[in-house]
Amino acid sequence: MKYRVMYAPQADREIAVIAQSLTPYPNMGRRIFQEMDRKLTGLKDNPFAWPVYHANPMYRRMNIEGHSIFYIVDEDKHEVLICHIYYNRRDIPNFIDE
Repeated sequence: MKYRVMYAPQADREIAVIAQSLTPYPNMGRRIFQEMDRKLTGLKDNPFAWPVYHANPMYRRMNIEGHSIFYIVDEDKHEVLICHIYYNRRDIPNFIDE
């Protein structure tokens, strides 16, 4: 059974920030978002493909083009909730522990 991929409001805001920061670099932005789309679509079939995040095991962490995507799998509902998307140069543990 396929999982449904959903986005938390915070993840939507973080995507908008990333898109805004990549405005001066349209080719890079297109490549990053195409790769994100491909890998996030893959979560529908295999949400457990990415490892549990060691600093906060409630999340799984996917790495894409210098960004980390943190998500939660709800096996009962067959849903994947995308919670956060951060640029890897940020101090991620401080944001994830919030």
